[in-house]
Formats: sequence, C-alpha cells, structure tokens
Amino acid sequence: MEVNEVNEVVEKEIDYKDVNFLARFACLYEGVNIACDKAEQLGIDPDKSTSWIKPLAFQKYIKDRERDMKYQIEHWNKNKKCAISEENL
Repeated sequence: MEVNEVNEVVEKEIDYKDVNFLARFACLYEGVNIACDKAEQLGIDPDKSTSWIKPLAFQKYIKDRERDMKYQIEHWNKNKKCAISEENL
C-alpha cells in the first residue's frame, strides 16, 4: 500500500466531528515527541529508560495546548474541504 492510499484510508476513518478527541490526541502525540527529543538531547535513551515519561507534565501540556490544537484542526479541515470543492469546479 502506498502512502497516498494510506492517507485516503486514514482520512475516511477519522470523524472530524469529534474535534475535541482529535485535538487531545494530537497534543499527546506532540507532547510525547517533544519529551522524547528532549530526553535524547540529555543523553537518555528513550527505548531503554522511562525516566523521561512524566504523566502529569503530559496532562498539563494537553490542557494548555488543546484549545490551539482544536483551532488548527478545524482550520485545516475547513481549508481542506474548500480545496476539494474548488477542484470539482
């Protein structure tokens, strides 16, 4: 399966009506990646150590970032629909 095919399948499966869930999940994903990158910068191997995992920090990050992420997802989804509509003209 090629990347474009995977993207099409994922886009069909995502329910954009539940933006709150998507925003929280995207924040968690982003927060984990940031923490993992920082751990690597500090010389911690994220595959061998769990010392970089701080659930309360992730919870705070999600709470602080959720509103902006929700706006970004809604904006992206709106622009995507507009682009698709314009292609059909």
